[in-house]
Amino acid sequence: MGSKKTIRGRKEAITPEQAAETVKKVARNIREVSSTARETVKQIHGSGAITELAEAVQEAAEATKDTAKEISDAAKEIRDSHVAEDTASAVEQLRQLVKQYR
Repeated sequence: MGSKKTIRGRKEAITPEQAAETVKKVARNIREVSSTARETVKQIHGSGAITELAEAVQEAAEATKDTAKEISDAAKEIRDSHVAEDTASAVEQLRQLVKQYR
């Protein structure tokens, strides 16, 4: 007695022999894919691509850190120089003058 296999909406009987053959095909495919994956990893590792990628990521992280420090330093300089405070005060004085002469 065979089981039913759905193919594009139709149910067809599948024999135990067909099921066994399908399992064998799947096993062969798994072996082939595993072998290909193993060879790909060896090739990538041997080419130095992983090391190069890691170094590039490290350089990008350092550049980002340096940029963040520069921005932080610039913000501190602006705060300490009272430029923003003086600008806000000048704007407020101008607003008061405009309000006075309306």
